[in-house]
Amino acid sequence: KTDMQGADYAAISSLPVDVLRRTPFLLTEVWLENVQSYVGFRNDFCRDWLPFMTAAGYSLQFMRLIYREHDNDLDQTQRDAWSAPWAADPHARCAEDLALYPTPTTGCHEADAHWIRNDTLADIAAFRGPKRPPVKEWTDWPMSW
Repeated sequence: KTDMQGADYAAISSLPVDVLRRTPFLLTEVWLENVQSYVGFRNDFCRDWLPFMTAAGYSLQFMRLIYREHDNDLDQTQRDAWSAPWAADPHARCAEDLALYPTPTTGCHEADAHWIRNDTLADIAAFRGPKRPPVKEWTDWPMSW
């Protein structure tokens, strides 16, 4: 899991693709709706992560809302509803995002993006580790590994 105070994309995108592809799963903290948590960094899901990870041979497995200003009190049903369109078709959701939010703003709208390498044969259980309990819901995922 990355959580580098805005430098997540810079760190991962600086890796040679053959080095990145050594991991079948990756959990990255991303920004949404062109909201920048830290000025001077690139870490937007649609503008940075999705194009890069797609080109590197990864697909979005699911998204997990971490924090969104002004509506951080969403219950589980609302969070699931928020996550569904991202996981179902991230490219379509990003097309909407790019049209709706062309200008960067500052604030906090963060999520965890769970990526899987397209050619992986590994089981998600391997990602959790042998002693971790089965994942039933997004809330079962620990904040860090």
